[in-house]
Amino acid sequence: MTKIMRHKGLACASRRAVPPPLAGGTRRDRRTRRLPNNTGGGARPDFIQSFPHTHCHTGEIALCIHPLIPAKAGIQNSGSPPSRGRADEDSLPAAMDAKTPDTKQQHQAPLPGRTATLIGFCAVILWGTLATLTALKGGGIPPFQSTAITFLVGGATIAAYAIATGNTRAMVPTLPSFLLGIYGLFVFHVLYFAALKLAPPAEAGLIASLWALLTVLLSGFLPGVTLSWRHIVGALMGFTAAGLLVFDKIGASSGHPDALVGFSFAFASAVVWATYSVMSRTIAAVPSESVAPACFATAALALVCNLVFEGWETPTASQWIVMVLLGLGPIGSAFMLWDIGMKHGNVAFLGVLGYATTVISTTLLIALGLATPTWVLLVSVTLIVLAARLAAPRRRKA
Repeated sequence: MTKIMRHKGLACASRRAVPPPLAGGTRRDRRTRRLPNNTGGGARPDFIQSFPHTHCHTGEIALCIHPLIPAKAGIQNSGSPPSRGRADEDSLPAAMDAKTPDTKQQHQAPLPGRTATLIGFCAVILWGTLATLTALKGGGIPPFQSTAITFLVGGATIAAYAIATGNTRAMVPTLPSFLLGIYGLFVFHVLYFAALKLAPPAEAGLIASLWALLTVLLSGFLPGVTLSWRHIVGALMGFTAAGLLVFDKIGASSGHPDALVGFSFAFASAVVWATYSVMSRTIAAVPSESVAPACFATAALALVCNLVFEGWETPTASQWIVMVLLGLGPIGSAFMLWDIGMKHGNVAFLGVLGYATTVISTTLLIALGLATPTWVLLVSVTLIVLAARLAAPRRRKA
């Protein structure tokens, strides 16, 4: 009788040892004929290996078949359980190690989808502190100069994390990932600063926040990503919430003759950030620590723009502190966290959650006394919560 046993993922067939049938035996007898053991000098197929860890009874022959492990130990049929030699103990780990890639060489193991989505949402939370830190920084520092300083600190933060975790080589980007990083980080900020300069800030910021809606829509073109009506409706609800927060500021600013051009720049910045976020999924194999060189390149390019178009202003001690905090958080580690979420998390759901940035920002400003609470904030928070609940991934029923 043939018995099938499972041990550590290997299928083991156990056959009771029976005396060799006489010549001319039946077909059944020939199938159950005992195989020669290693002491008899008989030839044995390479794909058959005795496995010392199976719990076979006395008088049985244990056959373990595995396509990756060559046979080394013979088949024993003694009255006592098979002995475990040093060579037998080392054969399985050595063979498995030979076929298993070294995780240290991969630099970054794939994260579960929910964990990566949560990490990506941490970036949204950090971006919610951007307005507050910018307000605390005060004026006097040109935009490109602030960008150069904060991205320098941000790149150093990501690099320090990679060194501390022993993933120094993970910072080396591929050429496509490096160019994509410059496109997303530097080009976005150039367009966004131009929009704020040429158009009213409230309207320009609202148009730029369309990146979240565009991220949701563009995620439908990614392989393996399913876009449903819940994601689209949730993104529209988030955009409505953001619009309510700046509704009272629309039209309040005047003296912007080039507002239409500024609005165009704002929409272009939304397209840049949305496409950068979605395209990051196509290079998911590149470790997120590789964002550090793109941050350094963005800092260098921003410094050039500052020297050409703005001029350097000496920051005060408090401004230095705030810009370091910006580099550590919303303009530093936040980009690596967002990269992790885009590469391994739920892209469409993160796009909906992106609208929480405006709500978090307004709430933090009110908590610090930098803004006045209104009923609009409560409505916006409610819309964001409903949008997130609507777009959240559904658990499959077992």
